[in-house]
Amino acid sequence: MSARTHFEATLPHRGTPTSGDERCGRVLSPKVAMISLPNRLPDPDTIEPEERLFVHRERPQWGVGLWVKEERTRRRMRFEDGKMRAFKKGYYHLLRPIDPDRDDLDDVFEALADEHQQVIAERAVQEAREARPPVMTFAEQVAVFHAQYEGGFRGDDYLDAARHRDSGALCKRHVDEELSLAQDHLSKPVLQQAIAEERFSDIVHACTGILERTTLVKPSGGHKLLAGLSVERHETFALSLYWLLHGQQRFRKRFGQWVDALRSCLGAEPSWPLATVFPALLSPDEHVCVKRRAFQLQALEIKPGTHLTKRVNKRSYRRARRVARATRAALVETGLQPTDLLDVRRFMWDTLRPKGQKLLEQLEAQSAA
Repeated sequence: MSARTHFEATLPHRGTPTSGDERCGRVLSPKVAMISLPNRLPDPDTIEPEERLFVHRERPQWGVGLWVKEERTRRRMRFEDGKMRAFKKGYYHLLRPIDPDRDDLDDVFEALADEHQQVIAERAVQEAREARPPVMTFAEQVAVFHAQYEGGFRGDDYLDAARHRDSGALCKRHVDEELSLAQDHLSKPVLQQAIAEERFSDIVHACTGILERTTLVKPSGGHKLLAGLSVERHETFALSLYWLLHGQQRFRKRFGQWVDALRSCLGAEPSWPLATVFPALLSPDEHVCVKRRAFQLQALEIKPGTHLTKRVNKRSYRRARRVARATRAALVETGLQPTDLLDVRRFMWDTLRPKGQKLLEQLEAQSAA
């Protein structure tokens, strides 16, 4: 039997041709199932992190590059300098794999992967921005803020509302007292001594006292929650707080460990304000107490594409800090001088909340009259 005859004999029976087919002299060819060839292109997302990180042999100033996409004729990489670059086949030898035993490999990978996802998200939101415009433009926010506080951040109206009073009388909305309390009770020497003497409950009580004096965190998710913490959890809370504020690891990793510890101690998901208030009060130029709603509204205008998850995590906190820093830079360009990121947070909330939106409508009506 010939190879062709053997092949035809193995085909499924299709029946005899119809009489019409015979009259026309046609014989229907049997249908053969199509064979789908596997996609031979590798998917970078399925590859181990250490196999996706490279450094360009001739352009080390670009930093580490993350392999994000494979095409038939090229490979696309996102580098630490923020640029996406494509390399044609024949030039892959210029990409040198980084040392798999590098101590900060995971941190570098997470930062680059997060940056890449952020760019993708920004593009997607930018395309849909017309369907969901910002609550107001940044210029309108500044106009609303000036209408609320004559003299801006340094004027008496703002200082009396948010920072302190000339008379020295303080209330919960005045953050200067909270900053002072944080310096007194959460500094490195103070926490080190308390931990060395195993006075973990003193640290918890100090944090509870700070939360009682602030409006940055709601009582139900702040001091009332912490006051109900069992004594057995005090050591875990105190040690985790110390490593968050004064540890040597990268802050991203410390923040992730802190959030995990809060979940364990509280037996529930911590709120964004509770998870971020202590670093914000101890280092207000560097960290921010996140009010998710206000930050999401601010991001629509100042940094489109930013998404903060309802569940606290280190990636979303990194995005929140970006929004705060970008807003501070924009404020400085307009001539406003926020003292710290607590002022920036106050600017966001006072202008974007419903009361601020209503004030904008009034200003527009006055302008049109």
